[in-house]
Order: sequence, then C-alpha cells, then structure tokens
Amino acid sequence: WFAIIAAFIILSATLYLTDKISPNDYKRPKFSVAKAAFFVYSSFVMSKLKSSAVKPSSRIFILILWFASLMYCTTYGTNYFFLLIRTNPNLPFTNMQGLYDERDNYELLMVQNSTEYALMRAQNSSSVYWKLAASPPTFVPSIEAAANIVKNSTLPGRKKPIYIGDELSVNYYAAGVCELKSAGKGELSRSMHIVLSSSLDKNLISNINNRIQELSDRGELEQIKNNYWSVLLCSASENLITYSELTEVTIDQVAGIFMVLAGAFVLSFLVVAMEYIGYIIGLQVQRTRADPDLEFNKAYRALVTSITPTGVYVKLHGEKEFIPNQMLSPDASKGMTASDLQISCGSMIEITYLGNDPAEGYRIFHRRG
Repeated sequence: WFAIIAAFIILSATLYLTDKISPNDYKRPKFSVAKAAFFVYSSFVMSKLKSSAVKPSSRIFILILWFASLMYCTTYGTNYFFLLIRTNPNLPFTNMQGLYDERDNYELLMVQNSTEYALMRAQNSSSVYWKLAASPPTFVPSIEAAANIVKNSTLPGRKKPIYIGDELSVNYYAAGVCELKSAGKGELSRSMHIVLSSSLDKNLISNINNRIQELSDRGELEQIKNNYWSVLLCSASENLITYSELTEVTIDQVAGIFMVLAGAFVLSFLVVAMEYIGYIIGLQVQRTRADPDLEFNKAYRALVTSITPTGVYVKLHGEKEFIPNQMLSPDASKGMTASDLQISCGSMIEITYLGNDPAEGYRIFHRRG
C-alpha cells in the first residue's frame, strides 16, 4: 500500500508538471486524478501477474490494462519531446504583426529622426506600426550602427536586437553582412513609397529621372552601381524569412530525439547482453558445481516454500530448488499437481537426488511416494 500511494503521488506530480510546462495545446487538461490512479492501478496489477490468463474475460481485462498504460506512456512521454527539440535560430515571425506579438523578447532599434520612424508615428493609433514606434524603440545614430548591433548582439540583457527600417536599407545591410535575416518584405516600404511619392514635387521627380538618363547615356550608371553595390555578397531574397522556413523542422532540430532513442536502444542491448552473459555464467557454474552434501539416488527431506501450477519450490540445505509436477507423482502420466497430491506450503516432503541436467545444468529431484 505504501508503494501504491507513493507511486500515485509521484506520478500525479509528474503529469501535473508536464501539463504546465509542455507547449502542446489541448482543448482540455492533460492531467487528471482518475488517469493517474488508473495508470498506477494497471501497472501494479500487471506487476503482480504470475501466471498467464486463461479465461477470455481475463485476457480482455489484461489487454485493456496494457493498452491503457501504453496510451498514457505515449501521451505523456511525447509531451517531453519539446525539451529535446532545438528552436529554429531564425526570427519567429515573418511580418510586423508577428514582431509586435514577440516584442517582449526583442529590443527594437530605429535611427533617430529617420523617415521611417516619422512615418510609423504618423500612422493610426490602432496600426501595428504606430504601436511599435510607441514601444518605445532604442534609437541609434545610423543604419550602420544598427546593423553592427544586430550582427554582434551588443546590447545588455537577454533581449535580441532588431532593426526596423525601410526595405531598401534593410536589404542593403542584410545582404552586405550576409549573416542578418530580414522579415516583413515590403510592408513599411510600400507605405513610405506612397507618402514620399505624393510629397515630391513633379519637377523634382522629372529632374531626377533626367539625371539618371544622362548617367546611363554616358555609361556612368553601371560604374556607379558597381561602386555602391559591390559589397552585396549575397542576394537580399536569400535573407528573407518565409513562413515555410519557420514551420519546417530540420534534422538538426530533432537530433536530440534520435540521440535519446539511440541511447535507449544501446542501453536495452546492453541490458539484454548482460542478462544473457549472466545466464551463461550461472549455467556454467551450475554445470561445474560439485555439491558434496548431495549424493546420487539418496533421499533427503525438503521444506516446501511455494506452489505454482507447474510445480513446487523446496528449500534443501539452504538452496532453493524447483520440482516440476511430473517429478512429484509416482506416475508422471497422470499429470497430478501438488494440490492433487495434498502437498501444501510449509510441509516436508522426501525427495531423491538424481543428478544434474546435462543440457541446462539444474539439479533433478524426484519425490518419493
């Protein structure tokens, strides 16, 4: 009873903690007292089974216990797999709304008095851009400073730095460094493009276009592109985080699960190997054991310690010996058991030592009628 109560308390506490720390989301709680009690009961009953079930009802009952235990072990065991799964090193969002939802884990960086900051502050108060700008962010003097902070994570505390800017500047520095990731493609730049385009004078736009055309006609435009964009060692599109990238699970993330399974397989193999080695050693000891206290074909009195459907266990000279049913009866063909022969636990019977079995090595006894 003490073992049952202790098992119930420990199991209940374990399942309750699993329910609290597991990220798996269920519509109803995973832990319940009834499940824990049934789990302990089924395990206890199965541990006490010493004989095979014969009646169909008994077999069905044992199958129910086994399947219930297997179900609970699988259900609660898989809830701990998240401890073995490495998180995706990329950002856990693909847009500005996702960043706002995760803002407690990140330090938002913006350039002081930048156009994008003014644009975000000018949005409606219900907009995610306005909420991010009102957080408030940490201001840095330039985009270069923000990129260096993001790359080197040189902020105090555990929060990860994130730079918020227009798409062109983000793509330029992310691609230039090649180690930075970007998210929210085109979200802020589209709004900025609309605002800036509407605010520019038409004559200024015409002059800019004419200047670009002149550079192109003189062959200087490509030279300018090469000078200013030669630092782009990788494509900006390769640095963009997509939804499929966040949802897929790579082999290195779940490697811990396979390592545990491999360790369990190796340990199981070692246990089986050790048991087999122990069996071989014990068998060899039995075969080579010379017991001067026992003489061939000599009668001895032994104490019956336990009775099973297949025979009885007796204690002889401090050793526990097994005598099968066919060696208890004078006529082995009748198939009589210990109860048929009126043999009970604690009674003394007279047995004859017939030597050791040549194959298995155990000692053979026959009850004298």
